[in-house]
Amino acid sequence: MPLLEAKLGAGRVLALTGDWGLYVLNSSASMLWELHAQGWDVKGMASLLSEGFGLDGDTALAQVESLINQWHQTGLIEPCCSLDEACSEQSRRARRNPGFVARYPDSSGGSIRATSAADEPCAVRADVHKVPKNRTLAEPHPAHFTLALAGMSLSLIIDDTGLAQCAVPLVQSLRVRDEGRIAHRLHLAGGIEDWTLWQDDRVEAEGQGSDDALVMTMRTLVEIGCHQTERLMIIHGAGLALDDGRGLLLIAPGGSGKTTLAAALNAAGYGLLSDDVVPVTPGGELVGLGMPLCLKAGSWPILSSIRPDLEESAIVWRYDEPVRYVPPRGQPLTGSLRPGLLLFPRYRPGSTVAVFTQPLDYAVLRIIEALGKNSQYKPPYQRFSSTRFIRRVRLPPFYLT
Repeated sequence: MPLLEAKLGAGRVLALTGDWGLYVLNSSASMLWELHAQGWDVKGMASLLSEGFGLDGDTALAQVESLINQWHQTGLIEPCCSLDEACSEQSRRARRNPGFVARYPDSSGGSIRATSAADEPCAVRADVHKVPKNRTLAEPHPAHFTLALAGMSLSLIIDDTGLAQCAVPLVQSLRVRDEGRIAHRLHLAGGIEDWTLWQDDRVEAEGQGSDDALVMTMRTLVEIGCHQTERLMIIHGAGLALDDGRGLLLIAPGGSGKTTLAAALNAAGYGLLSDDVVPVTPGGELVGLGMPLCLKAGSWPILSSIRPDLEESAIVWRYDEPVRYVPPRGQPLTGSLRPGLLLFPRYRPGSTVAVFTQPLDYAVLRIIEALGKNSQYKPPYQRFSSTRFIRRVRLPPFYLT
């Protein structure tokens, strides 16, 4: 199909003859478009992107692959050998929008908004805005999922077929057949280009793009699991099940590798409660959310040998960062467990693995720090609950790794 293109400041506007879409590329995406037209391969473009914006190699490669996959899917470029065998599998898994769709409509009332390089200089973003014509659209056939989350039953309805297909692997670990008593109802209404997420009778989020829709749906599920009146507190950490039926709590700041460690332990046979936030009951028990692991790009090469299915999981752009949602190994845990062990892992590349017993005051301090990391999830009273938690769990061992 013939392609029309024109410069737009530092960016570029693309259109397919006979299509009803206009594609606006920001300066970074426009630069990669020119390089692709000159015959550059994916690895070469990723290397240039990494050097120019200070990105690590995996992140730069994932961004370039996703952008070219989108161009393939929208018909802007023909499938070719430029992706090489290294990313041909990802090309087959690509969706209509792997994270480069603009989030916000043009506030001026127009249909097109150009993104300047100053908006997000490190993001490789192709902003897609459709200009509708008179078209006859088929009636949607909503997909209905019944989910088990933190001991509750939830209903999730997704109108758009494409969004529903993308959501299936993300909620697979939560799906159940028996509805039981539905505690909350989620409805992802609309389509990829204009969606609204409803929770019960209120709008939880709205926006554009499949990745944002999926990320907000997953985030809302976590919030539902955390925002219950019977929560003592919400800990920024990962929770697993020990062989004796008690809980293991990993407490560490962001970037410490706790999710990677939790994924490795889960692959080794430890049941997963949660990989990022762990709700705690008033009795001091750890609540299993049953959510999939959310793995950032840095963990992919580390976990690929023990989670070979990782490479088959689609890349989702979450807050401008590529992640993969992977279902936990074994039976999802949505009940509650009494803690039996608290670990405070530290990320120290090249260091010898060591474990040190820590005193009670150290554990209390680390727990207090962990309470403030996820302000969107925490109950208002949780700052006063750390010592109560320690008393309720009957002083499990505390270890620093």
